[in-house]
Amino acid sequence: MKKRYRIKNNETIKSILNHRKSYHDGTFSVFIKPNEHAHFRYGLSVPKAFGSAVERNRMKRQLRMIIAAMPIDKAYDIFIIVKPKAKALTFHEMSTKLQKLIKKHKLF
Repeated sequence: MKKRYRIKNNETIKSILNHRKSYHDGTFSVFIKPNEHAHFRYGLSVPKAFGSAVERNRMKRQLRMIIAAMPIDKAYDIFIIVKPKAKALTFHEMSTKLQKLIKKHKLF
């Protein structure tokens, strides 16, 4: 996934969170907001309560792979917060849970 699809700016993340359009389950929280770009952008947050730096980085790599495989065609900013319960999930379970949450937002 190219870097132009990533959100790193704190102001942008705060505006997505303040937009208050979100869906949650026990493992992920997905926030969205329309953007002015021609493509979607995403940001990830894996808190320290999730585990060590190795575990957090592994989770972020897996989530990037899952997002890259999704057919998102609308211009939205997506911000995903991972809960510590996600540690027990397999890759396939993470993929299906995240796809369900993003489908609730009707992004594909």
